[in-house]
Amino acid sequence: MNMKKFALAALLLPAMAATQTLTPEQNKQIEDIARQIAANTNAGINADTVAQGGPHRAESQGKNVTFVHFMKLHPNVSQEAIDGWQRETEKEILPGACAVNKDNPAFSRGLSYTFSYRTRDEKQLMSVYVDRAKCHEKGLIQ
Repeated sequence: MNMKKFALAALLLPAMAATQTLTPEQNKQIEDIARQIAANTNAGINADTVAQGGPHRAESQGKNVTFVHFMKLHPNVSQEAIDGWQRETEKEILPGACAVNKDNPAFSRGLSYTFSYRTRDEKQLMSVYVDRAKCHEKGLIQ
């Protein structure tokens, strides 16, 4: 193989790997990993973890794990304030979640996370979605 072909292959292989089609068995394996992460998270939740900012519960759907946090809001909080809080929360969550998962094969194959913030009556306030594509888009992983 000449150097030009080798260089082209080196550039294309990561993109080809990222778009690989998974078999049904591989998809099921990632879904099982998501279910296990949610179950392990739920098993470890207690008053101390919640008081320290941890989730109140975890859920899985397909290849996604959602960490649910319940918030008590002051009356009349503006949407502008919630939007600003979402931007700041995303800036805080993304670097850590991307770093922890950069070498995780399941993350490379579609495992994703949602950090969901809701009122106590389950009204969605905001969420932060993390997957490999978003981490790459933000320049947090290669």
